[in-house]
Amino acid sequence: MHEVWSALLHNQWDVLCAVEHKEHKNVGLMLNTKGYTLCYSGKVKGDYSGVVMFIREVFCPQVIFTDDLRRFLVVQISYEGQVLWLVGVYASNLPQQRSLLWQNLASLLKQGQVGIMMGDFNVCCEEAQSTSRHSIMKRSENKSWEQLQMDVLHCDVWPWIHGDEPGYTFQSAQYTNSWSRLDRMYVMHTDVTDKARRRKRKRR
Repeated sequence: MHEVWSALLHNQWDVLCAVEHKEHKNVGLMLNTKGYTLCYSGKVKGDYSGVVMFIREVFCPQVIFTDDLRRFLVVQISYEGQVLWLVGVYASNLPQQRSLLWQNLASLLKQGQVGIMMGDFNVCCEEAQSTSRHSIMKRSENKSWEQLQMDVLHCDVWPWIHGDEPGYTFQSAQYTNSWSRLDRMYVMHTDVTDKARRRKRKRR
């Protein structure tokens, strides 16, 4: 986590979301988060299933929801006069558990205005996101995922900004050369993605 903290300070990001950690791993960082609020949800004992967000204090972040399994974290922020929810997700690698997670999120997130949903979804919902069929979402969870997308999610940021350019985030095994984009970010507001695309053009 030290590398994450160093990158945060170096790049001065507004928000950073990390997954697969334990709650007690972040105790030391709370003493050094000048200018940022540390929001986290994790287990003191057990698996590394938690979610942590570093958010600039200027956005007045507040943790408002998490779940017993520590698979997601919802933080409320104030952004340009709007009250938005940031959602961090670390989904299970088991389809049945993921399906339940999508159902719970769809029900919960209807209550607010979701700005960004990000994290490790541990599955690909489209064939273009993976070179292996094993990472593609099974039919058993398709319905719950589609309901979440219809009710809450707006668009996947990567293709919105990069078009058809592949952007894999996980290599399952080097000898199989299997790649998948398990880590994704979804946004509700197109103006956010428009700004991101303009910044990319400027860097070119």
